[in-house]
Amino acid sequence: MKGLNNGMLWYNFRLLPKINILMCILAICAVQIFFSLKMVDFRVMANIGELFVSLLGIMLIPGLAFIEESSGIKETVYSKAVSPVIPSLIRLLYSVFLLLSGTVIFVAVAVIQGSVFDELSIIAGVFISALILGASGYIVGCFTGNIALAYLIPFAYYGFEFLSKGKYTKDFYLFSLQRGFLVEEKWFLFGTAILFIGISLVYIGKRRSFI
Repeated sequence: MKGLNNGMLWYNFRLLPKINILMCILAICAVQIFFSLKMVDFRVMANIGELFVSLLGIMLIPGLAFIEESSGIKETVYSKAVSPVIPSLIRLLYSVFLLLSGTVIFVAVAVIQGSVFDELSIIAGVFISALILGASGYIVGCFTGNIALAYLIPFAYYGFEFLSKGKYTKDFYLFSLQRGFLVEEKWFLFGTAILFIGISLVYIGKRRSFI
């Protein structure tokens, strides 16, 4: 891929919001402190994972839409021959990897403490919930340029699903793992998250023409 090298990978890693990463680390530690993961079952893991660990998506992803707004960064990115989509994609991949890692650590700690449940279903379900929350904030941030809205929309989505208990979204309920299993429709949310990210990247590429 033209323009992609180790220097670019490292540069974009350093651009990731450090405070957001620190908040995620503290959040994972807080889960271990405030909730016992010893000998818990699927429903308990689903409850903790979808209601608390899924918030990592909001911490890690929406803010990526505003990294290039910092002084000097936008000028550097848009003055180079490389498409602005590439650094944006790199930062997204880093953040998604951190999100997946946090989810895996959450599950691994429970397994180490003797909990028995379907680990892959919990990892997939919690990760998808976190990803759709983050992606919804990311696309709002890219299109509006409003950082407050980028965080408000996913929190509003979270609150709507929490209060309605899936009354309106049915099988596409954000917290459907709490029903005791991973529903197939959860993968629709995964596809929606990927679609949001894809649309955002296309918009970022097109936006270069107007800068």
